[in-house]
Amino acid sequence: PSPWGGGFVKKVENTHRGGGGGGAPPHPPPGGGGPPARPGGHRGGGSGGLAHALTRSGGAADALVLVSTGPGFRDPDAMSSWNERVRANAPEYTVSEAAATIAFHHDSLVMDRLADLTVPLALVIGDGDRAFLGANDYLERKLPHAHRTTVEGARHFVMRSHPESVADAVATVIAELEAEN
Repeated sequence: PSPWGGGFVKKVENTHRGGGGGGAPPHPPPGGGGPPARPGGHRGGGSGGLAHALTRSGGAADALVLVSTGPGFRDPDAMSSWNERVRANAPEYTVSEAAATIAFHHDSLVMDRLADLTVPLALVIGDGDRAFLGANDYLERKLPHAHRTTVEGARHFVMRSHPESVADAVATVIAELEAEN
C-alpha cells in the first residue's frame, strides 16, 4: 500500500516561486471550493504543504504530513546559502538548474506564521538526515501538537528506505482527524 494512505494526502507540487519557498499558488485554483486538502510532501513538497495551509482561509488544509521538511529561513544570508547549495547540488541529482529553482526559498512566510497552524500534523525524519534534523527540532518546538517520528537508520529519503514509518505517521494523523469528527 501507498505510504500516503491510499489517497488521504494530496502531494503538493512545488511549482511557484514565492509562498515561503513552497508550491502554494498565490490564489485558490479556478472554481475553488471542494474538500480541504491534506497536503503531504518531502522536502520542498512539504514546504509547499505548509505554505498552502498557511495561505488559504476557511480550513483549506485539515492535516499535514511532512517528510524531511523544514520551515525555510528568516535570515537572508541563510536563505541565499540554501538556494546556492540547491543550485550546486542539482547536477549530482540529474536535475536541471531551472528545475532546481523549485526548491528555492524566497521569503519567511512559513516561519513567520507557524504558530497559526493548528491542524493535525506529522513530522517524519531519518536520524541520519543531517540537513533537516535541526529543522524538525525547530518545527517540533514551534508546533507542540505535531507527532514526530525519527526513524533509526534512515536518511533523507526515509519514505523509500522505511515506507512503513511514513505510513504509520499518516495513520496517526488519520486517527486524530477521525477522533475530532
